[in-house]
Amino acid sequence: MIQNPEPNNANHILLLEISAEGGSLRLVLERTELGIFSYRAIENSFENLMFDDEDFHIHKPDIYQITSPLVIDWNGALNILDNHRWPWPMLFPVFIHPCIQTHLLSALKDRYSQYPDISFNDWENDFPNS
Repeated sequence: MIQNPEPNNANHILLLEISAEGGSLRLVLERTELGIFSYRAIENSFENLMFDDEDFHIHKPDIYQITSPLVIDWNGALNILDNHRWPWPMLFPVFIHPCIQTHLLSALKDRYSQYPDISFNDWENDFPNS
């Protein structure tokens, strides 16, 4: 069982943020209207980014945000990540909340046979207690 972290605000806790070229994927813990904490994935995709070759300025990025349904347990949260269009173990970790570090490292090891190129160094560098 994952120990509940302290909320970033009253209804939302960032647990994991991973990124790739063109977007990011966050796993959050949200308090529902009934006061129950549930997991949700939020994808931010940057489509149609255009760069000015001279100055490298970004022109008219379209940012899309896609949210998953809420799930009530860690296995459900992993299922959302596993069924996402991006292979989450291959993405670059930006933030990992300490309350999920052990569970996340175990999940990565479980997925090694499917993704043998997982960069454990990238992931473990975001684990301050490992």
